[in-house]
Amino acid sequence: MRLSPAHQLLLLPLAVVFLLGAGTAAGQTPPVEEQPDGTSQSACTLPEALTAAVSRHPLMQAARENTAVFEAKLKAAELSWIPTAGIKGYVSATPGKWGDPMTGGTDYEDWGPYLRIELSGYIPVYTFGKISKLKEMAGAGVDVGKAQEQLARAQVERLVAQAYFALQLAARLGPILDEGERYLGRARTYLEKLRDEDSEEFDDVDMLRLKVYESEVAAQRLDLSRMRELALTGLSLLTGMEEDRFLPPAKLAPLELDPGELATWLEQAYRKRGELLALDAVLRVQTARVSLEKRRFLPDLFVGAFYTWAKAWTVEQQGSPFAYDPYNSWFAGAGLGLKLDLDLAGRLGGLDEERANLRRASAQREAVRQLVTMEVEKAWREARDLKTKLDLNRSAYKAARGWVIAKVDLYESGMAPLKDLTDALAEFFKRRIAFEQGMLEYNLALAALVHACGGRLHDILPSKVE
Repeated sequence: MRLSPAHQLLLLPLAVVFLLGAGTAAGQTPPVEEQPDGTSQSACTLPEALTAAVSRHPLMQAARENTAVFEAKLKAAELSWIPTAGIKGYVSATPGKWGDPMTGGTDYEDWGPYLRIELSGYIPVYTFGKISKLKEMAGAGVDVGKAQEQLARAQVERLVAQAYFALQLAARLGPILDEGERYLGRARTYLEKLRDEDSEEFDDVDMLRLKVYESEVAAQRLDLSRMRELALTGLSLLTGMEEDRFLPPAKLAPLELDPGELATWLEQAYRKRGELLALDAVLRVQTARVSLEKRRFLPDLFVGAFYTWAKAWTVEQQGSPFAYDPYNSWFAGAGLGLKLDLDLAGRLGGLDEERANLRRASAQREAVRQLVTMEVEKAWREARDLKTKLDLNRSAYKAARGWVIAKVDLYESGMAPLKDLTDALAEFFKRRIAFEQGMLEYNLALAALVHACGGRLHDILPSKVE
């Protein structure tokens, strides 16, 4: 038995899905867009989007500036050998003074200017390791900043990957829904014509079935449109590029990365994970702080010098070098000095505080290490399971296609009802969508696994864009 014209039109949308699904493996190349000036510009690839986002995103800029702060502190520590100098100046008015320490007086009717300048400076000679510990702390601080850059980069790359893979999925499913909507419209026009003509071929069940298909396609269209627009907005904000640079991206295909063994990923995470690297640097900082507090019980040796010059134009200068004359004189000197803070209670309390901070940092690192272990294992198991699920979806999709072919033959032979055929086509449509969505989920799971281990998404992307 052959399908009636109405039934054939009803089955066309799902048959189109079937035909389009058979061409999944066909390669696609990034399209070339024509620019207003006549030049061509290829669509932005995922590696290009990652590079652009990492170079300009505010999170990365903030992380880089944070590292610059630590680098400035390191520079200051390395320049500790530069002499420290200070200058003070005083300008005032003073009454006139005459005579000497034995006989003299003050003339309050004769006022004049008074100028005094003081210069002083010192350079450390030996600090019992205090300066070296400050350099060590500053260097570890730079490592903390770089580890925070890695964390920011992983966050930005994950956002880019989520948006880009979602846009690829939307680009893949869009044509399928477009074809389906066109054929559903033709089917509705034909059924309405049969209804208006009171044709015996018209069946109310066919119209109801058509409404179900239209509702399903409309719901898919809403989800797809929302996903596409959010992906475009996200990519534009992340990369600073115009949205038309991402229309359409390359085809959606599973990344070629074997999840391998969990132990391998854990080992990599312990060596490269940003949080652990940052806490390792914090431990070095705290260890240096404890050592610095111990050294503060010891003095600092330095070479110091000073020079003072004073001049009062209404004060008579003293002739004797032994006379105290703060008004018209100069003083200078240099020598080896010793500086020691005798606040014993403060020093002991500071040492105990830094030791407690060191123990706290060590405990925090162990806690983060446990969290990293759980996160890596979770990401690894999800990636492994989604890979298996993707293979199952691929098998189900192929089986559904065979199911459709078998039902078409049976229906045409009059050995199967129409419902069996429509059920097979609907299942094929669902399996096709599940297969495409499964690739998206698998790619995102692999990206999460790589980032959970401190890696870069660039490392698992194909070197050649198809």
